[in-house]
Amino acid sequence: MIERLNPWQRFWAMFGLVSLVSTFVLIVAIWPGHDAGIVADLRDPACQQWRDVVDSGEPVYYPEAGEPCRSMRLFRFDQHFTLHSEAEYDSHLRRTGLRYALTALAGWAGFMAMLYALGVLAKKLVNALPGRHRHKAD
Repeated sequence: MIERLNPWQRFWAMFGLVSLVSTFVLIVAIWPGHDAGIVADLRDPACQQWRDVVDSGEPVYYPEAGEPCRSMRLFRFDQHFTLHSEAEYDSHLRRTGLRYALTALAGWAGFMAMLYALGVLAKKLVNALPGRHRHKAD
């Protein structure tokens, strides 16, 4: 039979649940969204030369405002990655979002494990204090 939770374990469970919900809210907030400028540049036939650029590792300069295909070039400058199609852009956003989500969940799990370990350690330390164990009177 499962024992009832002591106050420390109840606190840990409630805090874990609230922080897990907060983590999911954070994941939704930081999930990358579509940039309308990049999608427009990917659809624009005039930007074909930027879709065909090979990732050679050469330095890329920051595109100034007003330059053609700026959004796609800015993405390449920031991400060091050339987009060739909308499907590739969607795939990149999905991978980035999953990486953010897994990082957030791993951080939550690590924090909760550390908090639980600190609670167990504190319980052991308190039980080890002299005078903690009471002797029954005969």
